[in-house]
Amino acid sequence: MLSSKFIYGIKANLRIMLSIGMIIIGVLHFINPEPFTQIVPDGLSHPFAWVYGSGLVEILAGAGILYPPTSRVAAWVLIAFYGVVFPTSWYQATHFVASGLPHDPPLLWLRLPLQAILIACVAWLTHDERIRVG
Repeated sequence: MLSSKFIYGIKANLRIMLSIGMIIIGVLHFINPEPFTQIVPDGLSHPFAWVYGSGLVEILAGAGILYPPTSRVAAWVLIAFYGVVFPTSWYQATHFVASGLPHDPPLLWLRLPLQAILIACVAWLTHDERIRVG
């Protein structure tokens, strides 16, 4: 069985990597929003508002998972966020929308299972590994 210290180390590293990734991607939504607007589904109006809003959520939740008082809430926000943006990934993959992002064809379909993996990883971050007695 893995020690709680070892698991804590894995979680700490995962938290840092996830935070850095989310913050970078969130910032990119503001620096270069055009590629992101191309993958907003046709049925949604104001694609720049969606892009900027999602970028802000990514930055805040990415930073929030590093700060212990907000880490659990931020993790749940990320889980909800990944669920909400899943239709965008589905739309991009099924409509072959080439946005110019690094993961464009042939990697469009890989985003779908990646989001499920991210949800599982973030959900794991919400669990307290300390043993409760009594």
